[in-house]
Amino acid sequence: NIKQSVENLRTASEKLNEAMERINSVMKNAGTGMKSLGSIAKKIDSGEGPIGRLVNDKKMGEDLTRTISGISGYLKRADDTHIYLSYRAEYLIDESDIKSFFSVKIQPRANHYYLFEVIDDPRGKISERRLTTLTGLTRTTDKETIIEDKLLFSAELARAFGPLVLRGGLIESEAGVGIDLNLFKKSLKLSFEAFNFNQTGNPHLKVGATFFLNKYFYVTGGADDFLSKIGLGSSFVGMGLQFQDDDIKLLLTSVPKLSFN
Repeated sequence: NIKQSVENLRTASEKLNEAMERINSVMKNAGTGMKSLGSIAKKIDSGEGPIGRLVNDKKMGEDLTRTISGISGYLKRADDTHIYLSYRAEYLIDESDIKSFFSVKIQPRANHYYLFEVIDDPRGKISERRLTTLTGLTRTTDKETIIEDKLLFSAELARAFGPLVLRGGLIESEAGVGIDLNLFKKSLKLSFEAFNFNQTGNPHLKVGATFFLNKYFYVTGGADDFLSKIGLGSSFVGMGLQFQDDDIKLLLTSVPKLSFN
């Protein structure tokens, strides 16, 4: 037993020596690493290299701070911006035809938005031309009604003041203004538009009301060009469908993937 114990003690001593050699090697490497870190820290403190210039150059640090702040602000604005896609059809009762609207509303903040529309109007863009005919000593002037392209465009800037929204810009390919009044937590919207002030007779006036059945569907009704002196006025009823960008993302992610296996 004594001989076995001595042998075990010798083996343990050898293993202890190996462990101490490894510890010494690690400490030596750690010392070398600390010297390297010290050298790097010294260079940074003296302003050497890009990191050193960044740490010691006050102006560069301020520029970097402003850049990061600008990027953060841009990302926040992009995250706060909402896009609405809408289609509505207005049935012109007096014309027995449908006037269609495809709309894109870009809303960067809650109190203002940009509205872009493409309108298919069965009446087209109406204008008048005067024709003068000279027969001998008699001069005759006639009026001719011209119907141009049926596809019209709108590009408006809108600003909200509480429930009141003021709009202005291009309305149905003519300069115009609009007013909206949102009631009952925006479930009901009353609208008035005036545009095409160069139109013969009266400008194009439109008044209507829109009631939102839910988040996506709404119904509308009113009178379009109701003061027209050339017989273009018509009452209308219609309905529309609206999606927000988040709704479109949800719709796209919920579509099942196609598999061709």
